[in-house]
Amino acid sequence: MQTQKIAVLSKILLVGIQVNIWSARKKLEPKDLGLDPTKIPPAELASLGTLRSINPEDIQAFEKLRRKAKRTVEKMGLRFMGVVAIPEEKAALANAELEKIEKEFNDLRADFLNRYDKAVLDWMNRAWPTPALKEAIVRAIVPKAIVAERIAFRFSLCRVMPDKTPELSKQLDREVQGLHGQLFQEIADTSEELLVKSFSGKDKVGQKAVNCIRRIHEKLLSLAFLDPTVLALADHVQAKLAQFPTRGDVEGAKLQELVSLLTNLSDETKIAKLIQLFDSAQSGVQVDQSLVEEDAVAPADIAASVQEEVGAESYVDFVASTLDLDTVAVVPGIVAHSIGQGLVESVESAVNLPEVADTQVDAEEFCL
Repeated sequence: MQTQKIAVLSKILLVGIQVNIWSARKKLEPKDLGLDPTKIPPAELASLGTLRSINPEDIQAFEKLRRKAKRTVEKMGLRFMGVVAIPEEKAALANAELEKIEKEFNDLRADFLNRYDKAVLDWMNRAWPTPALKEAIVRAIVPKAIVAERIAFRFSLCRVMPDKTPELSKQLDREVQGLHGQLFQEIADTSEELLVKSFSGKDKVGQKAVNCIRRIHEKLLSLAFLDPTVLALADHVQAKLAQFPTRGDVEGAKLQELVSLLTNLSDETKIAKLIQLFDSAQSGVQVDQSLVEEDAVAPADIAASVQEEVGAESYVDFVASTLDLDTVAVVPGIVAHSIGQGLVESVESAVNLPEVADTQVDAEEFCL
């Protein structure tokens, strides 16, 4: 098991992304609202909320770039120990893409700081309902130098090797052993999201939808070293992809086949069933191909059929969430290699992220 674990870890790199975004918020005080402090609920019971010290639209672009960075690495790998594990063959590409996003972020930061004073004045001089609110905004103004310190983009790529002491590396053992299961879970979430968002109610789909399955196959193939079952599933998806046109719309019987494939990939239990059938075939047991093909749900019925199964946080939703680098700092192992800035420079937690409008991407766009 130790040899197998080292073999897997030698083929992956961990990607940590740390994005700090100024919240532009200040805790509201009773005087900000013209309230008598003696007549408000105690702090342990309720709070007055926060006050925006600048237009939230001025900082939303930073959040979009944060999501873009997370989405970029999630496409290439899978969640592992609080960060993202990617195949070593994707390391140079991940580094190059993140450097582009870092430059875009820093350019945006410089532009924002250049117009910060004007943005503050514009926000302060709006027609607020009461003079007290304007005074509260004035009190909430943060010096530009402090704001500059609270906006930053960093990322690191590194390798991790297990400690030679079994007691220290047993948790890492469990994480490595569960990587292929994590991959199947993410594939299932992506497939389910695609079914609901891109196939429901349609009698044909474009090549964007097929491209998503091609990306799923590419991801499986690049992570096939995790477990033989990953390669088996990749081969199955590739065989099915060969049956679909590479140009134009997919409709009719081919659309039903596409839905059938995605339905099989949209649930971990169904994936396990497929793999079990693959194992039976390899051992010489005759397999009824009808068992491999999941009965396709008509596109018009897809939304209703999966409504109860869709969780609060799907894979596409997850790529917008924060990657916690603190967990990487305690991985029992040795940082053997890094690209870009050192991991130790990226372990500060991002705090006070601003509220922004939902920028969740369409599943087809996610798979381009």
